Amino acid sequence: MEQHRQRLIWMPGCCPELHCDELPNPDVKTNDPGKSCPTHRSELMGGVRRHLYRRQKQPPVIRSFFQEQPVRYAA
Repeated sequence: MEQHRQRLIWMPGCCPELHCDELPNPDVKTNDPGKSCPTHRSELMGGVRRHLYRRQKQPPVIRSFFQEQPVRYAA
């Protein structure tokens, strides 16, 4: 019978710098959508979507998010 080893990584409940899905947030907040002053929710959502769509076409930028020491485990 073959045994498989698993690695358990403990993640604190409130520690955004360790959660990979939080990495784009500062990028969004400091770039175009974060600098604009939308008057409606739809304007805000449109700006965020446009920014993330642009980032989607820039793999080196996305890869750079995962070079930070706390999240290298996900790279």
